[in-house]
Amino acid sequence: MSDINTFRKNFVGIFPKEPANLTNDTIFRSIPEWDSMAALALIAMLDDEYKIEVEIEELKQANTINELYSFVQSKS
Repeated sequence: MSDINTFRKNFVGIFPKEPANLTNDTIFRSIPEWDSMAALALIAMLDDEYKIEVEIEELKQANTINELYSFVQSKS
């Protein structure tokens, strides 16, 4: 599993236009570019980069990028 900084870079990569000022404590659903397409892109990125399958309902349990990273670590 990569470190949190690499994970954040992979997360940012799902957006066509890079969101500004993302930190590990950013509530990712508050990112203006966050929408259903971003959620699907996130699921695809997690499958491609980390080889884990995630359901939308599971994503709803995480609020911040850090929580999402912890969730991915628990699935690896």
